[in-house]
Amino acid sequence: MSREYRHISEYETEIISMHNQGMTLREIADKLGFTHTQVQEFKSGYNKK
Repeated sequence: MSREYRHISEYETEIISMHNQGMTLREIADKLGFTHTQVQEFKSGYNKK
């Protein structure tokens, strides 16, 4: 999936919303064009806020 470069933190609301809807981190990563690990690390950091 090609996309214009944006830092993963710019997708914060989308990631949290998708996760709250029951999507797995792997599904979110595939949809947004990130790796599973990137989304997992973002989510871990978000939870520490």
